[in-house]
Formats: sequence, structure tokens, C-alpha cells
Amino acid sequence: MKKRASRWEQLDKSSIDLTILIQHFDMHNRTEGKSPRTVGWYNEILGMFLRWRQSEGLPTDLGSIGETEVRQFVRHLQSKPGTKGPMSTHSVANRVRALKAFFAWLYRKGYTEENRLGDMREPRTLEQVIEPLTKEEVDKVFSVINANTAMGARNCAIVSLILDAGLRLSELISLKEVDLHFQDRYVKVVGKGSKERIVAFGVACQRALLHYYHHFRVEPAHPNVDTFFLTVDGYPMGPDAVKSMMDRLGVSGHENSPL
Repeated sequence: MKKRASRWEQLDKSSIDLTILIQHFDMHNRTEGKSPRTVGWYNEILGMFLRWRQSEGLPTDLGSIGETEVRQFVRHLQSKPGTKGPMSTHSVANRVRALKAFFAWLYRKGYTEENRLGDMREPRTLEQVIEPLTKEEVDKVFSVINANTAMGARNCAIVSLILDAGLRLSELISLKEVDLHFQDRYVKVVGKGSKERIVAFGVACQRALLHYYHHFRVEPAHPNVDTFFLTVDGYPMGPDAVKSMMDRLGVSGHENSPL
């Protein structure tokens, strides 16, 4: 029987598997009050790193991983083909940021004698200029939405609010009914870091929101549902549902077929 260490200093920390350490990091983040979205973000990226090591037949104990091994993972991400080409520089940098935070935590908690990624910089990101839609392009998007249907009215309201207020996806799907002030034409948004801000919208957006709200918005599936934009079954819309809707809008714009 293997004898357990009686003191922390005697523990062979280098032999601890990443699977266990990731679980400890998850518990740390949850008890520190980090948002579920942030906790999930860390877990997803660390799990991706762990699965990559396993798929390559590489060891996953702490003693086998340092800056060189993380850089190998970064190179893998940079060369990995995706459905829309290589992973963006921002996505790669985000994954490095999560790994750096994990290794900084390992050092603070005494699992490592030094911060193994302390000198590692995040990869340089390429800033892409996003061209705003022209009036003709905006008109084309709305032309393929039938606002006199339940789904079309909701989609029209969503697109109107995104264009007017510039909301992030996470802000849009978490928007609550009480956050919308129709008559005064503004919305209270809870963004990153739980910071609130007030964003105004125009008359056309106001009409689209009221049209959806008064004529087509379904009853919430249960009392705990308080988000403004709902599925046809009365549940909160998830990010994939909004992305799918936007993809269909893009396809429909080419096919000129109403949603």
C-alpha cells in the first residue's frame, strides 16, 4: 500500500493529474463567486487542453507540463482547421489567458514552486475592422422577416435591438422584461463583470419591440422564466438559438425567402 504524505511539503505534487487539479480550480472559482459563464469558460478551455494531451498520448500529470507544452498546444490551435478557417487570433489568445490564470492559481496554492507560465505572453491578435451594414443591407435583412408571425415578430425585435443598441449576445439573451423601458426608449443592460449600463434605442426599434411584446410574445413556460426574448415554447433563448436565427437570416437574404 502506498504511504500517504503526512505534510503538504512531503506531497509529490508533480504526480497529481490535471483532471484532479482542474476539479479543484473549478471549486475555487465557484466558491469565489465567479459567474457561471466565467466558470464554464475556464472549464471548457482547460478541458480542451487536457483532451488534446490525452489524444496525443501525452502525460497529463502536473510535472510533465510547463511553458513548452503549452506552446505546443498553442501551435496546435493556430494550425487547427475549422469550418470557417483557422481559429481566430482572439480565440487563441483567450485560451492562453485561461491557461495562464490556471497556472498562476497553481503557483499561489503551492502546487508548483514557480509560475510556469509567468513569462509567457499572449499571442498577438489581429484587429479586424468590422464594416457596419449599409442601409440597403439592413433593408434586405428586414425584407426577409415576416413580422406578422410569432417567430418573425420576435426576430425583427431582436435584430432591431442589436442594430440600435449594439448588445452582446450574452446581454441579449439575459435581457429581462423589467429591463426594457418602452416608452422612454432605453434598455438597462448587465454586461461583463455584472456592470450595468443604459442604452437608448430608436422609434423603429420601439415599434418592433412593442409589436412582439403585445401581439406575439408567448407566456413564459413557468414563473422562473423572466427573460424578454422567448422560444415558441416559452423558454429563454440560448446563444445557439440566436446564432442559428442569424445564420438563417444570412442565408435567406441570398435566397430572398421570408422566415
